[in-house]
Amino acid sequence: MSQPPYSPDPNQPGYEQQPYGAAPPPPAGYGQPAAARPGSVTGAAVIGIVVGVLSVLGNLLGIAASFDLGVVPGLLALVSLVIGGFFLFGGIQAMNGKNGQLLVQAAGASIVLSIITLLVLLTIYDGFAFVGLISLILPIVIIMLMRQQDSRQWFQSRGAPTY
Repeated sequence: MSQPPYSPDPNQPGYEQQPYGAAPPPPAGYGQPAAARPGSVTGAAVIGIVVGVLSVLGNLLGIAASFDLGVVPGLLALVSLVIGGFFLFGGIQAMNGKNGQLLVQAAGASIVLSIITLLVLLTIYDGFAFVGLISLILPIVIIMLMRQQDSRQWFQSRGAPTY
């Protein structure tokens, strides 16, 4: 004589089984996972931090020499030092997702300063500086990266100001 197949009593608690491969429910108290930082923000922030560090260090070392050349180069170096600090601070803020505007504003100020510096070099000192072109190109790259749709959406999802 054979026995009928065993089936658990559905009225008894504790015998419910989840289907194979079902994920456990998320722990209570946790919200949506944070979106990953876009590569455009990371790239712009890293460029901003590097430009800021190089600008601060270079201008700290070169301010005295700049004032020896005249008041105009000395003032340009002093303003460049301040903008370098904004690059550094803005890059760190962008990397942390706290503010996207500071890095873009530093880049805009740097573009204006680079154009003024190039004009001064060309008119007063009859010279041309390759570094002036680099200091003009990198801020444009930063602005382009920070203005991309994924960058702006990431800052907006974090409640941070952006352009």
